[in-house]
Amino acid sequence: MTRVTIKKYFLSAYALWFICLSTPLTADDNCSFKFTSAQIDQDLFLEPIPGANEDRDYTMGLFIRFNSCRKGSSWFSGHEVQHLLLDALSISDSQTQFKYSTVFESLTYTPDNLAAEAPVFEDRPYSSILQVTNNLVAFKNAASSATEVSLSLGFLGLPVSEWAQLGIHQALRGITGGEEPVDPEGWNNQISNGGEPTAKLALTWFYRQNLRAKWVDIVYSTGANIGYQTGVNLGISARFGLLNKTKPVWQTDRAGGYLTKRSPERELYAIFTNRINFVGYNALLQGQFRGNPHELSTSEIERFVFENSLGIGWQNNKSDWLFSCTRRTSEFDLAERRSHFFCGLNFARSL
Repeated sequence: MTRVTIKKYFLSAYALWFICLSTPLTADDNCSFKFTSAQIDQDLFLEPIPGANEDRDYTMGLFIRFNSCRKGSSWFSGHEVQHLLLDALSISDSQTQFKYSTVFESLTYTPDNLAAEAPVFEDRPYSSILQVTNNLVAFKNAASSATEVSLSLGFLGLPVSEWAQLGIHQALRGITGGEEPVDPEGWNNQISNGGEPTAKLALTWFYRQNLRAKWVDIVYSTGANIGYQTGVNLGISARFGLLNKTKPVWQTDRAGGYLTKRSPERELYAIFTNRINFVGYNALLQGQFRGNPHELSTSEIERFVFENSLGIGWQNNKSDWLFSCTRRTSEFDLAERRSHFFCGLNFARSL
């Protein structure tokens, strides 16, 4: 079987897998949350700033989301598990409303030296994940507070990230006529190379500060997750400008909200987000059940990782846009430890 044939086989399988998992099975014409959204994270967005695009660490992410008001909005939902968790924590009752969403996600991480074929033991390993995440949000007043339960199922170590990065680099060299960016040569050393199933369960609480000022909006969040990434986190986001403060509390730092013809609210704002993560375990650095050519020990990961983001957003009754750039401190404690930067474009459209 040729490499081209193998690629076609895998791509066809991924496409079928995604369609099965994310196609909505029910519809609700009165749903205030009927919208699709997409987000692209790329260090290439930093290219106009000299020296800012370092092409390493978190280098690429893709998220495609479908939102619904109906339980069982995809073939795989996990909603029963999520409802059981909410009931066990006494979070939901007869007055609670629910919102559901299904997200296709692809994340890519690389070391600094892409030309090296052998593992670079002073740096992070190559790693990637392709997953489907189903989210359930429970709330009584969407503009005030909410609880989100997320269940992710996916695979570590598939070749999709390698193909995407290789294709992008070859296309850029074709456009510029230069020798950079170089082809990544070390993907055979990635965590769980060839594919390994994985999962994660996350619980996040959101709360909006009640402020009189119409031009400022502050939302707090705290969460915990267990699985291929295990830890806890705290966050705060602050928006300034022309704001719709009825926007769902869990949507303030990403595109998507009450996007309907019945909600003609407009937004134009700047957003600042700060988050601290305590990391107990990270399979994208430490590996999972399989042995890897390069994986980090418990003592080589950073326990506290800080994220600071700055962005600008715009919304009307049909579309929602958010562009933001993030600084993340080092996730590992090795000779090559460093902070890194990336930007993301998030877009949502009502259905």
